[in-house]
Amino acid sequence: MKVLITGASGFIGRNLLLALPPQWEMLAVYNLSTDFPAFLKSHQLDQINSLQADLGVEEEVEKIGRVSSDFDSCVFLAANGDPAVSIARPAYDLVSNTLTLINLVKRVRFRQFIYFSSGAVYDGIKGPVDPTRDIHPNLPYAISKMTSERYLLHFQKQGQIENVVNVRFFGAYG
Repeated sequence: MKVLITGASGFIGRNLLLALPPQWEMLAVYNLSTDFPAFLKSHQLDQINSLQADLGVEEEVEKIGRVSSDFDSCVFLAANGDPAVSIARPAYDLVSNTLTLINLVKRVRFRQFIYFSSGAVYDGIKGPVDPTRDIHPNLPYAISKMTSERYLLHFQKQGQIENVVNVRFFGAYG
C-alpha cells in the first residue's frame, strides 16, 4: 500500500503515522514544522519517507510528483487548523484549505482519497445533521472546507481520484 499523508506533522498526522502498518510505503508531507524529522527519528519511524513542501505553491507540489505521481491512498490533513483565522484572513484560509488540495490533485493520481473536512460545514444549522443535509455555511473556514469537498467530486469525475471519503469532524484535536 502506497500512502501519501499531507499535514503529517500535525496532531492527527503524527498519531496516524504511529498507528499505520510499518510495511506500508508512506510519504509524509509537512510544511512549517521544525521538529517533524526529529519526531520520526525519536519514534523509530525510519521506514516513513518525509518531504517538506508548501502545497500552496505549485512548484513545491511538484516535489511530490517527482517521488510518485500515483498513490493507492491519500489522507489529506493539510489545512488552516484555526477557524477564527479564516475571519481575519480569508485568502490565507482559502489557500490553506482549498488551493493546497487543488494543487496536489492536479498533479497526482489517487485510488482512495480521504479528506479531513470539518463539521463546520454545518454552520448555521440547528438540530441534527448528517451527510445528506443541505449546507450553506457562512464562516470562511467552513466555506473553504465545503468547496474542497466539491472539488474532490470534480476531480473524481475527471479520473484523478477513484474513491473519495469526506470525514467531517468537530474538535478532533486531542
